[in-house]
Amino acid sequence: MRNPQDVERVMRTLGRAITGMDLPAVEKISESQSEDPFQILIATLLSARTQDATTHAASTRLFKRARTPRTMARLDVKEIETLIYPVSFYRNKARHVKACCKMLVDRYRGRVPSTMDDLVTLPGVGRKTANLVLILGFKSGQNICVDTHVHRISNRLGWVQTPDPEATEQALVLAVNVEASHDIANLQAWRKRAGIIEPPHALAADGPNKLELAGEYEAAAAAWKELERPYEAALALADMGTEAGLRRSLELLTSLDARATAALVTRRLRSIGAREIPRGPRPTTRGNPAELTARELEILQLLVDGLRNATIAKRLFLSERTVEKHVSSILRKLGAGSRAAAVAEAKQLGLFQAS
Repeated sequence: MRNPQDVERVMRTLGRAITGMDLPAVEKISESQSEDPFQILIATLLSARTQDATTHAASTRLFKRARTPRTMARLDVKEIETLIYPVSFYRNKARHVKACCKMLVDRYRGRVPSTMDDLVTLPGVGRKTANLVLILGFKSGQNICVDTHVHRISNRLGWVQTPDPEATEQALVLAVNVEASHDIANLQAWRKRAGIIEPPHALAADGPNKLELAGEYEAAAAAWKELERPYEAALALADMGTEAGLRRSLELLTSLDARATAALVTRRLRSIGAREIPRGPRPTTRGNPAELTARELEILQLLVDGLRNATIAKRLFLSERTVEKHVSSILRKLGAGSRAAAVAEAKQLGLFQAS
């Protein structure tokens, strides 16, 4: 990892470069609504793969109709769809918005939770959304939003060398707080994972890191969970090296969508002869925003070309019933009510070009 000052220098340069530009839609809503965590949460849910102007307009329409979890939970999904259209995946997002509001009312008394572990239990909420809510809605200085772009750029700049966005998030937090004793201890734990033996006088660890360095991985995992750091808890469980620990680690990593790290844990399970290991989505499925399988992408391309089920079945040597099942899955994943709507959504997502 380069000197943390490199991070600060680049961020200052970027800050000067964007001076005078419009704020992102979610930040505009944050400012106009006095940092209301609920409206920040909903606007962030709507913003995924959607232009800022569209997100801001859709959020404004929705909040004009319902401003609290209770009032929004009472709305019909169809009404929410109408209010937020044309955001990408508006049908899926409408269902997530209603389910999220219902959970906020039922489980959290109508208030947005202020911890990562609780936020990621809400429908449609991943770590990136949760981090943004914590930063804008709860003024957290300990969170960083990391998506695929931030992950790739941070690695290209040499700030980190990490396998996935979740690991990048943790590494960037470490990079900008490297003077903290907690982070120094965290470095020691990673050095131990790498097989580097520290001299006794160099150990400055405390808390869960101290437990990890002492080989008390179960206790370390529990301590990390208490600190609302599930990714570190999963690493501690994996460090146990037992099948039970690796399985618990894999379950936690899967819930965090930490795919690259989960793949490493899966390989370790296979290496010790474990059976019936849960499988995540295939790379071809993860390689597109709607998570369509390779076969579904193939059939979707033929739908774009105007082919009907019978013709597709003959061309792909499938039964018409099998093709019909694939088409139904495509419509569901794209949140489309018809073939034409699915084709339009696929073009908007840039999945392919019409032939």
